[in-house]
Amino acid sequence: MSITTTDTQTIANEPITLDEAKTQLHVTHNLDDDAITRMIFMAREEAELRTSRTFRLTVSRVRTYTGWPKCMLFDHPPLIGVDAVKYFDTDDAEQTLASTSYVLRTPTEGRGDLQWSTAPGTTLPLAYDRPDSVSVEYRTGYTTADAVPEVAKGSILMLVNALYDQSEIQESAAYRSTAYRILDMTDWGNYE
Repeated sequence: MSITTTDTQTIANEPITLDEAKTQLHVTHNLDDDAITRMIFMAREEAELRTSRTFRLTVSRVRTYTGWPKCMLFDHPPLIGVDAVKYFDTDDAEQTLASTSYVLRTPTEGRGDLQWSTAPGTTLPLAYDRPDSVSVEYRTGYTTADAVPEVAKGSILMLVNALYDQSEIQESAAYRSTAYRILDMTDWGNYE
């Protein structure tokens, strides 16, 4: 199994804006805009790695399998939806599986799973023997910036502050430590 994430990293799909970060940092000039934008990316990535969640707006992902798995679990919640289940048939031609052949479950904790339909007459087609014979295209994250939990945004802003204010090592470490504590203590199941 392998996972490929395809998304464009722009400030437009970040959960916080450049203006929000500059307000947090008390920066009123434009000289550091490029650096602060990079720090927003870095801080959000750090928060995502810490929580194994997606805080961006709509990230497209593709997960591939060698053959049909018994069930598909989706990482990096929250799961927005599944766009397609594709496979290579016995002639090695790519096909799209009908959505009636599977059931998508998105439980409250956001880590959804896809199960094969047990309806009478429903069977999975034979797949060609290749490492990427079955693939699932799905989306994680949030559909709007307003939907991203404030606790996540606040933690990301603290991490931006830690990255920006490197001159004060103790203060920078305090921002990072506080952000980590908040991210670690949050019950993310309440934010789906």
